Amino acid sequence: MFLKKSVLIVLIAVLLAGCASMTDSQRRTAQGTAAGTGIGAAAGAIIGAIAGDPALGAGIGAGVGALGGYVWSSHMEKQRQQMEQVTEGTGIEVTQTPRQ
Repeated sequence: MFLKKSVLIVLIAVLLAGCASMTDSQRRTAQGTAAGTGIGAAAGAIIGAIAGDPALGAGIGAGVGALGGYVWSSHMEKQRQQMEQVTEGTGIEVTQTPRQ
């Protein structure tokens, strides 16, 4: 049990250290992917429970959700970059509205 906890703590530390060097763009894309994974896993588990295999449903849902979250976040980031290019030199600042 102690070994499992130690490995988990080291794994989390390594993952967080990797996130420290991310750009804002990469961080937002990773957050969107993570959110999609969680939502997809939850929805998949519910659907899978109805169908008789919640673990399979959660796995499929997590995969679909991760892909959807990544695609959406990448699209929004590309849109932000395009807006920055169009408004360059005009004094207009492109910002992201914080989630509430």
